[in-house]
Amino acid sequence: MDFFSIFITLFLIMDPFGNIPIFLSVLEKVDPKRRRKVLIRELFFALFIIIITALAGKHIISFLGLRQESISIAGGIILFLISIKMIFPYQMFKMQDDEETEPFIVPLAIPLIVGPSLLAVMLLFSSAHALRANIGETIS
Repeated sequence: MDFFSIFITLFLIMDPFGNIPIFLSVLEKVDPKRRRKVLIRELFFALFIIIITALAGKHIISFLGLRQESISIAGGIILFLISIKMIFPYQMFKMQDDEETEPFIVPLAIPLIVGPSLLAVMLLFSSAHALRANIGETIS
């Protein structure tokens, strides 16, 4: 896959425009001066998780004893469940009124930005890239 198709796939899975209302509702209790810092911190956590998954995806798959087909099926099931939740919405990620703390990693970085479907796709992309590299070495 080329860079553009991978970018579009990850962009659609992360759904940044769909996550805006959830981010706003989670960050409404945070001091307005801190919101930008909290958001940037959570985005860096998400980027770190994505990079680790991309770099160590092949090793994670082999450590867990999974095959690419099983991850594809699991990722499809997760995307199906997400679509069912989109059809039948419910109140999600509503912070309690008595909570005055700011969110830390959960729920903003994980699962909103880096959810299970994004991790499954990153594992597939990294394992497919490693597979293509190994095939290229054996042909040469």
